[in-house]
Amino acid sequence: MKHNKTIPVRVLTSLALSVALTLSLFAGTAFAAARNDGELLHLGFDEGQGITVSDLSGHLSAAQVQYGFTDAAFMDSQEPQWRDKGAAGGCLLFDGCTTYVEYPNSALRVSGDSLTVSAWVAPRAFDWDDPNGAENGSDTLTAIVDQADRGGRRGFILGYQRYGVLSFQVGTGDSWLTLWTNGDKLTTYAWNHVVATYDAGIGEMALYLNGERVSSRSVPRGAAIAPSDRPLMVGRNGSAGRYDASLLNLVSGYLDEVTLRRGALTETEVAAAYRAAAPAAGLRRERVHRPERLPRPGERGRGDVQHHAGSALRAGSGRVRLGAHRRACPQAVADGRRLRREDRPHRRHRNAGGNGARG
Repeated sequence: MKHNKTIPVRVLTSLALSVALTLSLFAGTAFAAARNDGELLHLGFDEGQGITVSDLSGHLSAAQVQYGFTDAAFMDSQEPQWRDKGAAGGCLLFDGCTTYVEYPNSALRVSGDSLTVSAWVAPRAFDWDDPNGAENGSDTLTAIVDQADRGGRRGFILGYQRYGVLSFQVGTGDSWLTLWTNGDKLTTYAWNHVVATYDAGIGEMALYLNGERVSSRSVPRGAAIAPSDRPLMVGRNGSAGRYDASLLNLVSGYLDEVTLRRGALTETEVAAAYRAAAPAAGLRRERVHRPERLPRPGERGRGDVQHHAGSALRAGSGRVRLGAHRRACPQAVADGRRLRREDRPHRRHRNAGGNGARG
């Protein structure tokens, strides 16, 4: 006698859920792969500890975070200033004097017809620069990402000048093309979403701030970005100089989700990316972590007050000699004075207007 076996409903339900979950995971993986397609570099700064940062695109090996206190001479060595809460996950505090990430030219040499550079930036202060630098072509940007050879008209740089005015600059070998925002500036102690695109196919380069296009200009069609022989730097302008033991034109503030990718995102895609990430970033509602005050004479430096070059510390038992501190990183001193004035805005950093396209 033949018996027909029936499968209980709960077993069928369990199988259906299992299949649905598998398909969901597959779809999620496919979406992530599509989203990351074309990425050249992606730094999430979620490590939270250690002295290296990983490339989430999977193309590059982990890079060391350069920091003045990693191998300190007259105090206990410290790791870079990781933070648990960034725009998405964790982030890294760049001290404005010693912190940056560098990749050798052999590891990544950016070139091609199109490029998108994006980052979340929360600056604490801005470097002084020649007020006529943009007009004269003598500006020195604080670099978010830099691989520029301006003299050779090759490579690119995304950064900002005094008052937080953004600029994106590209070399094609024949020309050095510059783009500035027109009055739209970075906000200190708040997360700013910055995107720069270059598209030789349509002949345009553009800048976006918090999901909105704030500046654009035409470029010669077919004029590709010429590869530079310089290293690629995050948080530092490789062409800038020094002041005593301190490097100049380094980011003073927080960086998160720094990404380079082939292809130029459209205005719609940039706006969508901003809307998707902005709630997690807490923009305009949540201030990022503020540094503590500078130590008084005789006090041991702690936390974010240590924003100066390690080689400039000349004191025993881990104590900071403030004279060396001021010479090594005058911006950190100015930052501390500002905090002692109850965190009032930088009066000297107010700007009446921006600059337009150059080059």
